[in-house]
Amino acid sequence: MAASIINAGPSDGFVFPPVSSGGGLSDGSYGDIAVSGGGTVMDIAAGAVGNTELRNGAACSVVGRSANTVGALADIAAAANDRYLARSANALSFKQIAASEVSGLSDAATTSVADIITAVIAFIDANYGGLLAAAASVSTKGDLIVWDGSAWAIKPIGADGRVLTANSTEDTGLEWA
Repeated sequence: MAASIINAGPSDGFVFPPVSSGGGLSDGSYGDIAVSGGGTVMDIAAGAVGNTELRNGAACSVVGRSANTVGALADIAAAANDRYLARSANALSFKQIAASEVSGLSDAATTSVADIITAVIAFIDANYGGLLAAAASVSTKGDLIVWDGSAWAIKPIGADGRVLTANSTEDTGLEWA
């Protein structure tokens, strides 16, 4: 009786056909594996290996290399909620947003979502003065927020079929033509 090779996988396993007289597997298709080159080349069909065939992973993790080196893959796990995956000092890890990473947050501030949103709004308002107020005052479909050279302004929607064009004599520098 010819010898068989068993690949014990996460499912039922796969039994290879008998070894050919040349020492390799006989050329042919064996389900998701194609053998060629006198039994010296094996190809796995596209899509044949899925997540369940790879391995189990740790909870709340991604699979990869955390170090900036070549080597075996491992789980990179998030140890707590409210973390993001970042590359820092040539390593991947999950980290919490530091106050110093968000303009407008003081070092003493907490890094809750509300604090970050407040800081982002303050940054926009400080650097693009009046933009948020202008955006809040838009109430008509199609209205535009434009810079008139000194402040943010609302350019009302034009009539159907009109095209917005540049016109330096207009307050906003734009007109519906």
